[in-house]
Amino acid sequence: MTKKILQVRLRNYEGLKDQFTQVANSMHDYIEDTYIFSVYFYLCRVYNRHYHYAFPSIRNIAKRCHISETKAKEALKWLTEKEFIEKKQVRHKDGFK
Repeated sequence: MTKKILQVRLRNYEGLKDQFTQVANSMHDYIEDTYIFSVYFYLCRVYNRHYHYAFPSIRNIAKRCHISETKAKEALKWLTEKEFIEKKQVRHKDGFK
């Protein structure tokens, strides 16, 4: 039986000159669930290097990852339990969470 190998060539993307997101290759091995990986990747994308945090809402995570808010919360819980992220709620100046 022969082993099939997939060869993939990526399209050259001009917008990649200045804006890109770095995610460690090993994270693909650690995070097997595609929904959780999608949330982790999104958090990396919106990470603010000046504050050393990402500040997305559950609603935005769910919308951008094309998942439900419940699934987003589950993904955040898993990532927190595995210590891939540190999560805390922050109050806005106007008093809303």
